Amino acid sequence: MKTHASLLKFLYVLLFLFSPASMQGQNTDNNQQTAKWKNALPQEKVYLHLDNTGYFKGETIWFKAYVVRTDTEKCGNLSSVLHVELVSPKGDVVAHKKLYITHGIGAGNITLDNAVLPTGFYELRAYTRYMTNWSMNACFSRIIPIFREPRKEGDFTPRLDTETKLTEAETEKEEKHAFYPEGGYLVKGLPSRIAYIIKGNRGIVELPASVGQKSVEININGSSRTYNLPQAKEEGISLMVDALRDDSLAMDIWATAGILDKELGYALIHSGKVLTSHLFKTQLHQHYSIARDILPDGVSQITVFDPEGGALADRFVFRCPEYTDSLEIRNTTTTLLPCGKVTMDITSTPYTSMSFSAMDASSVVNGKIGDIKTWMLLGSDIRGYIANPEYYFESDDAEHRKAADLLMMIQGWRRYDWDMMSGYKKPESLQPYESKLAIDGRLRARKGTKAKVAGVKVSATLSDGNENIGVSAVTDSTGYYVLVLPDLQGEWSLSISAYEKGISDKYIIPINRHFSPIARHPEAFEATQIPKGDLRIHHWDLPEEDEEVWKKFLDAKGTTMRELTVKHKRLDNFDYSGFTDERDAQRTSQIYYDCEQAVEEYLDRGEEPPYLTEWLTSKNKMFTGNTPADKAIWAAIGDAHNMVKADTIFLPGMIFDVGDLTYFDWKFNGDYRSYEDIAPSYWIPVWRDGLEINGRPVVWMVNNLFCTITNLNLRTNTSVYDIIDYGKPIREQLTARGVRRAPTIARLSRPTVDVPILLEDLKSLYISEDHNLAYQITKSTDIQSTSPYVLYCYAKQGYGQRKVKGIRYTSYQGFDPVEVFQTEDYEQLPPMNDFRRTLYWNPNLWTDKDGKAHIEFWNNSTCTNMIISAEGVTDDGKFVVGR
Repeated sequence: MKTHASLLKFLYVLLFLFSPASMQGQNTDNNQQTAKWKNALPQEKVYLHLDNTGYFKGETIWFKAYVVRTDTEKCGNLSSVLHVELVSPKGDVVAHKKLYITHGIGAGNITLDNAVLPTGFYELRAYTRYMTNWSMNACFSRIIPIFREPRKEGDFTPRLDTETKLTEAETEKEEKHAFYPEGGYLVKGLPSRIAYIIKGNRGIVELPASVGQKSVEININGSSRTYNLPQAKEEGISLMVDALRDDSLAMDIWATAGILDKELGYALIHSGKVLTSHLFKTQLHQHYSIARDILPDGVSQITVFDPEGGALADRFVFRCPEYTDSLEIRNTTTTLLPCGKVTMDITSTPYTSMSFSAMDASSVVNGKIGDIKTWMLLGSDIRGYIANPEYYFESDDAEHRKAADLLMMIQGWRRYDWDMMSGYKKPESLQPYESKLAIDGRLRARKGTKAKVAGVKVSATLSDGNENIGVSAVTDSTGYYVLVLPDLQGEWSLSISAYEKGISDKYIIPINRHFSPIARHPEAFEATQIPKGDLRIHHWDLPEEDEEVWKKFLDAKGTTMRELTVKHKRLDNFDYSGFTDERDAQRTSQIYYDCEQAVEEYLDRGEEPPYLTEWLTSKNKMFTGNTPADKAIWAAIGDAHNMVKADTIFLPGMIFDVGDLTYFDWKFNGDYRSYEDIAPSYWIPVWRDGLEINGRPVVWMVNNLFCTITNLNLRTNTSVYDIIDYGKPIREQLTARGVRRAPTIARLSRPTVDVPILLEDLKSLYISEDHNLAYQITKSTDIQSTSPYVLYCYAKQGYGQRKVKGIRYTSYQGFDPVEVFQTEDYEQLPPMNDFRRTLYWNPNLWTDKDGKAHIEFWNNSTCTNMIISAEGVTDDGKFVVGR
């Protein structure tokens, strides 16, 4: 009776906490369990509606963000900060946007110029800080293709770069087979069902009650094979759910002997709310039913739990939405002409927030998979990629239910961890939701000090060059601080310090801001060209007279239309001593690293950043090198006399080896001179060891100036200074003894930069595998023959200087400024060659009190058919999609 009473009490608290009524504001002055889970729930879901389906370098990704609270299932107001990231195919975040979210909606854009290096399939993801508590599965994620720039204006042939050998991220090995027991595990002696994936084929196998069954025979495409099963537990329960019935969910629960006559319970959960539950005493087999009409649209979870609240088994079920889209788009343009006006009327529920995109159908380069409805009601509650999410929303018949149920068994994941909800498992430290911009962290005392961390004042100053803002806070008993900021825009420099008795160098000041999820590996189908189909295409049947207008327009556009201005032309000639920005490195490189971001991650964790080569070799297995040798380079550059012996002879205009060094002499005058006769500033040391990439040399460029070469091996069989006769011509001696003469390197300017040793000295780093680039830099055929890589380092001003202890200098990114999609106005301007692919984008479209909205925009020069994409959320939380 005591166990039963305890379970009843637990279930009562659970129902109070997670029922819809309790979430609407009943008395919260209850026990600690109530207070904890009031704070821990609800969760958030994010969806991004994009203006297009694929992009070319140089274009802009425009997006509208919808953030929904799971307790109300409406656009919510928990978080006011949304993070949107573009992740390269090798897993690096190449663009990060911080958006201000108002009432659950926001908009932004990412320009694909400096952010993107190699083309390929990039991940676009969005999340709030609060969402990261539930892993990457809780975040919005979509793979989009980014192609090379068009060869010429209007040529939108999708072209990808050839696969780079420098790609760091390893693709996941294809799973030959995988098994997913219903309920989560197999139990010896109990019947069960198990879903499988075998070479891309999916299905379900019934397993009878059999003690010790370790394998199963499965027929795939007419061929049978035996597969090993996951290891079964000795004790437990088996949960089997029939989710295909029209009237109910049928549950069968079996139990082993060790669990018989124990008090258990089950609950049906949706969006963190308990819809129904039941307590029971276990028998060998028992059957229960849940009325299907209580299931909300989307994914729900059935969990069987013990008296302590621990989950014994769980299962996911899906219900196809019954409501239809209440969004109608009516084209009111009867004749579509080049650069002509297009008008459309939209009808939906009053006060619906939506985003609208019109694309030139002929320029669309990838198909679109999914929309706001399929993501919010299915994709956001499923682990992994769904190849055709629209299919599960087509119908609620037996065929579609069966497919959806198989999806639930294979790809369902615990968005709502029952063990956490019940208090059975204690949560780890949780990321808070960001209702405002803030800087937070936990103060640490430096080693060797006994400084207290409680009650310490932490102060910060932010500056954008025009305005200075000061904020401060006092740490709590654990050293935790929070600096609340105003709504800043753009990037600000930040200095932060902590003082005890007027002394600031006692503390390390970490900052909690690196909660970006790990990059996911796209599945094979995602990273391919997807047929665009003809969904949502608006066709105009042009009358003969309109066809004549189009023909005359297209024939005459080359002579009568004003040409567009090209903002950036490709540079054919390199002048490395002249340009001071990163554009050419971006254009010629395949890998990019944000060194400043990497350094901040170390410092935010209270760790010292490593040496540059230590960091590179740990980050990418393609890089190898002797870090102590690079430290020696630094020492040698600091003291030139440590580089070589004083009696070493240098051949003017030659490359040759001396000991561990190969030297370039910059002052060729036809004669030899000794070490003391030549100023060291005219030499560049070239190293036989040091950093290498795939076993090949590395040409170092620092701030666009040639610096050195590492891992270069141009050695001869005989040491130079062993064969020199000071009384005879040097060249005759070398020629007679077979010493090879290397070409001069006349095009290089005199080096004025040193090799960066510390990671924190750099802003950014690029690597190019274009081996011809090294020749363009050095004009040396000997170097070109070694197929070197080029490493572009962009250093901070005053790099190599020591930092002041106790004061943390960094930067802070505020909200990204809101930009507006620019449309042409051809009532005011004469027609021009216009090859826009996205003809119109409006992220802030609202219907009025009558549910009406009207839009107008101008066509481009060539579009005759458009793909229309309109998505939104009604005031009562329904997701609508225009078709």
